[in-house]
Amino acid sequence: MSNGFFKELEDALDNEWISMQDICAIFAGFCPIEPYQSNFGGPDINRRYKRIADGEEVKPSEADFKEMRHYLDKWSLSDFDIQSNSRYPNRIGGNDTVISVRFAFKVGLGFRPLDERICNLYDAAVDAGILPVEPSVPVEELIKQVTPAPKLSQSPLQDYLIKITKYESDLTAGKLFARWEKEKPYCINEIIPDKNEPKSYFLNYRVKFTTHSQKVIESDYGALESAINRAKKFNNKSAK
Repeated sequence: MSNGFFKELEDALDNEWISMQDICAIFAGFCPIEPYQSNFGGPDINRRYKRIADGEEVKPSEADFKEMRHYLDKWSLSDFDIQSNSRYPNRIGGNDTVISVRFAFKVGLGFRPLDERICNLYDAAVDAGILPVEPSVPVEELIKQVTPAPKLSQSPLQDYLIKITKYESDLTAGKLFARWEKEKPYCINEIIPDKNEPKSYFLNYRVKFTTHSQKVIESDYGALESAINRAKKFNNKSAK
C-alpha cells in the first residue's frame, strides 16, 4: 500500500459489515470497486478491482481469482462461528454472506500458516485508526513473521518491541524470555540464562542483540523491561 488507503479500501474496512466475497478479494490483494454479482459462490470475475499494493485499477489474473477462491475455501473449512457473526444470521449460505469486519480479520489472522499479507494489512489499518486492536488475535503467531518490523528505532529489537506491544499491552521481559527460549526471533543474537537458577526464573537472564549500526549490546532483565515500556510509550504517542 505505497499510497496509503485509497477511498474504496478505507470505506470497505471502516465499516461494521463486509461481504465475504469482498474480504476474500481484499485478503488476496484486490479491493472490489463494484458490487458482487452472483457467480455461483465463486469470485466475480467481471467486476472492477483496485490492486491494494498501489491503488491501481487492474484486472486480476486467473491466479489471483484462484487465490480468492482459496480464501473462500478456508472460510468454509474453519471452525469459526460464521452465523453468529453475520449481519443476517438466518440467511447463511448462497453466493455471499455479510459478516462483521472485525470478525473477518479475526478469522483471517487465524489462518494457518499465518498470512503475512493479511497481517500487514491489519497492522496498517490499526495504525491508520481504521480498525481497533483485537485482543483475541493470535499474538504468538503474529510475532513469528519472517519480515522484520519497520525501522523505527536504534535497533531491530526495539523495532520488534514496538510492533508486538501493539498486540500485547501486558508484555513483560519474563514472557519474552520464556518465548525466546522456545524460538529465537530475528532481532536477538542469543539469550543467556542464569545457570544457577531454575529455567522458569528469568530475573537474571541476559540478552545479546545488534543495533542498526552493528554494535553488539548485552542487556539484562531490567533493561528489557525499560525497552518494553519505551515501546508502549511510542505506540501511545503514535496513536494520538
